[in-house]
Amino acid sequence: MPGLLITLASRVGPARRVVYDRISWSRTPGRLVVGNRVVELDAHRFELGNTLYVFGSGGGMIVLRVITSATDRNLARATLLSSGV
Repeated sequence: MPGLLITLASRVGPARRVVYDRISWSRTPGRLVVGNRVVELDAHRFELGNTLYVFGSGGGMIVLRVITSATDRNLARATLLSSGV
């Protein structure tokens, strides 16, 4: 997670909060230290599983839909297409 948040900083600024789908992901401590910043980790239930919302300190936000490597190729492609990617 720290590497992902560092990479996304160029798009949304340094991360301040990550909201994740509590059904798809394991519970985590409520905070994560990335560099010299504390990032809040909040679990919520989402209609779409495997979803992360990353909020940057500058007000930016990005939504990530994770498609695991075990996903059938056709289903993965259909999911990407339905996401507008």
